Amino acid sequence: IITAIIDLDPEKIIVSPTPSNGDFSVEWSTDKTMSVSVFSRNGKLLIRKTGAEIIKFNGLLPGLYLLQISSEDGTSIYKKQIVQ
Repeated sequence: IITAIIDLDPEKIIVSPTPSNGDFSVEWSTDKTMSVSVFSRNGKLLIRKTGAEIIKFNGLLPGLYLLQISSEDGTSIYKKQIVQ
């Protein structure tokens, strides 16, 4: 039973800083639990973290990464992250 749909508004999900030096965070304005997956340019899953309101990443090597941000109901959005 689905009791609620979480509307993932890309404008309300903030990745900062962009670009980064390898350390960045993903923040959103709801207290709902979200999952953030970091993929390399060739599609390999590098990291997956779950949390509420903010998830921090550190130590990524320079490159372009794809972030998949997913809600508890399975809805996802994607954002790019550049690490210099």
